[in-house]
Amino acid sequence: MCVLANRQLAHLYVQDPPDYQKAYDHAVKAGRIPQDAAVAKTLGIVTLERKDYQRAAQLLQESAAKRATDAEVWFYLGKARHQLKQTAEARDALQKALAMQLKAALAAEAKGMLDELK
Repeated sequence: MCVLANRQLAHLYVQDPPDYQKAYDHAVKAGRIPQDAAVAKTLGIVTLERKDYQRAAQLLQESAAKRATDAEVWFYLGKARHQLKQTAEARDALQKALAMQLKAALAAEAKGMLDELK
């Protein structure tokens, strides 16, 4: 299967309802396409769900650097930073996500995390 097909499948498996194992498998097969922020985002989300918070934060930070207007990237980066107890970084990322019209379900979760960070 080609790299782009695996990239697309990985992205689809992260969607609702997610299948994180299949998403991870396809993202790994897609490899790290040079400069591909979408693959970094997908791997970051899956890695976060696998509870590897440090690696997830690294991948999501890479994606956020290239996809600065992607609310989901900022949300998941904030979630990873929250798990790592990086309060200031988590707050910053979550506030950015909320400012970008984050989806309602994720926005509610982001607000909850921000309340915990007070």
